[in-house]
Amino acid sequence: MIYLEGMNAPTFKHATFESAEQEAERLTLQTGYKAYILKAIATVEQVKFSKQFLEQDPQQHEQFKDDLPF
Repeated sequence: MIYLEGMNAPTFKHATFESAEQEAERLTLQTGYKAYILKAIATVEQVKFSKQFLEQDPQQHEQFKDDLPF
């Protein structure tokens, strides 16, 4: 992501460093502001559910072969 000194927060996440570098150069030329190329070092998120299948394909197991709709 690119941050221009004294401007709003970044809104676009670049897929590569090269893309971010090109955009930083473009923005610096356009605005005259110092551009910072930012790198995320961690993420934090709330996880409400975690699902783990204990078999490769549980639908093929005999106990799942009945007439129940769920």
